[in-house]
Amino acid sequence: MGNTGLEITVNLVKTVLVFLMMVQAVPILVWLERRGSAFIQNRFGPNRVGPLGLVQLLADAAKFLNKEDFVPDKGNRLLFYAAPVFALIPAAVAYMAMPMSTPLKIGDSTYLIQGYEVNVGIVFILGISAMAVYTMLMAGFGSSSKFSLMGAMRASAQVISYELAFGLAIVGVIMLYGTFNLTEMVLAQQGVFHFSGFGREFSLEFFPNWGIFY
Repeated sequence: MGNTGLEITVNLVKTVLVFLMMVQAVPILVWLERRGSAFIQNRFGPNRVGPLGLVQLLADAAKFLNKEDFVPDKGNRLLFYAAPVFALIPAAVAYMAMPMSTPLKIGDSTYLIQGYEVNVGIVFILGISAMAVYTMLMAGFGSSSKFSLMGAMRASAQVISYELAFGLAIVGVIMLYGTFNLTEMVLAQQGVFHFSGFGREFSLEFFPNWGIFY
């Protein structure tokens, strides 16, 4: 019973920590995306609030909190408000499957620093990420406007089409590591980076895999 209680406690703590990591990573990734896209497109990007625009997200949050709470007259209020909430679920579930670090050993027990382990982690993330398209359709349908629904269908088609390119991009990674398990991929990167860092020794087999990866 004691081990069961410890397992439950550890799993709850891991879930909370991984969720907090996800929440903290969002503003950093948004800032990197905005600054990175600005650099690629030869423009300035957010640079007004704080050094290098680091405080821009706080200004955006304050702006969003003061936005008018508007629902179309003929819209479905439940679907309209539920869509953004349900949109967080696929992102959170996919993030929970990502290992944050190497396994942690406490006594005779080993704990994974992730919400849960999935043997086919990459395939799982691809599948669960595709579920986000339903929230777009929910938002478009909830507004009771044909134009919003058409826009939601277009956005959903774009997301689904990106899944194919995303899947092809990770084929090289799967070939180099030889596994779908994200935890095993993390363990393969331990130590000083060298030619076997991808789980493949320096051999003739390495070169075609390297070419496919890049």
